[in-house]
Amino acid sequence: MEGRYGVVDALQDVTFSIGRGRTLGVIGENGSGKTTLLRILSGVTKPDRGEVRTRGSLAPLLSLGAGFNPFLTGRENALIELLTLGLSRSQAKSQLDDVIEFSELEEFVDAPMRTYSTGMTMRLAFAAAIRVDPEILLIDEVLSVGDERFAAKCTAWLEDFKRRGKTTILVTHSTTTVATQCDLALWLDNGRVAAFGERMDVIRAYVRAKRGKPVADALAPVNADSLEAARALADSYRARIVDLLPLLRLPLIGHVRQSGKIKGGYEDGWTDGALEFSVEALRDVRTWTIYATIPPGMRGGATVAVDLDGARVISAPAAPGEIVMRCDAPIAKGKAAKVRVSSSETVNFHAIGISADRRDVGPRIDEIVFDQ
Repeated sequence: MEGRYGVVDALQDVTFSIGRGRTLGVIGENGSGKTTLLRILSGVTKPDRGEVRTRGSLAPLLSLGAGFNPFLTGRENALIELLTLGLSRSQAKSQLDDVIEFSELEEFVDAPMRTYSTGMTMRLAFAAAIRVDPEILLIDEVLSVGDERFAAKCTAWLEDFKRRGKTTILVTHSTTTVATQCDLALWLDNGRVAAFGERMDVIRAYVRAKRGKPVADALAPVNADSLEAARALADSYRARIVDLLPLLRLPLIGHVRQSGKIKGGYEDGWTDGALEFSVEALRDVRTWTIYATIPPGMRGGATVAVDLDGARVISAPAAPGEIVMRCDAPIAKGKAAKVRVSSSETVNFHAIGISADRRDVGPRIDEIVFDQ
């Protein structure tokens, strides 16, 4: 029987831009064009129409370890990978020890790759790929490399990459990853842009569509006669939906991992005035720093405090705006520690006329950095 072939437009009319130091998450169902988009951005695939404009060097992490030779050792494969990524021989040799240390495969690096598990292969490939210091990093579903602890280590590296003003485009099926790691989101549906913009707005529309809503209904749930009415309806919807969605993952930076459920946190980072969570230190933590935002409308004399395992670590005035709280409270490796961030007062944005959000909120947690 003769086979029949057709033409599939994997991507159509896809237009977006992302600035320096920003992270874009690309989401969508299987076959929506996510990987094709990264292949075009990286230059692996040429588009039939349109153009791609980039500024600065670019490194793709598309198929980790695809070129590894199973009969060579991990050390030999890592060296070849560095050379393939564009480093000179002297540069590759100087980076090799760092690759091995980051991958945590010192005991196995001189064994042939055919003896490696998939997770070990992914560790080595990721560790080699990040030794190239590009301006733009393209990632296709590689934040799940290795075990959960190593994945957290990779996430911490990507956070530092962003802090250095670098740009990342991340393809993932995890909306939680987009919510915690990205600034913007792009939703692809059948090769077309269904939504592009602020990450939480795009995620909400995507989740509604996955629950059975048509794309058009997910993006435009109500009709409004004017821009003002549309904004009011959007605020009202956002106030209802956010109150139903708890915070699932904290923006933790460093060699720690979140354990258990979070109490008192919302998905947009605001708290109900008493945030409680537990972390497990993967290495000894000397100090840790909480970067938070005190909501407008907080009255004078209000305070915000941090407790570790029931003991007060630090307390500070809760003046509206950004606040930095350095916690000189060590956490030993392997220990599960309970952290509580609380404020003496909360603010209701609706009551003070700021928005339609009717929650009583305390500090918003922007980032928690753990130093080894």
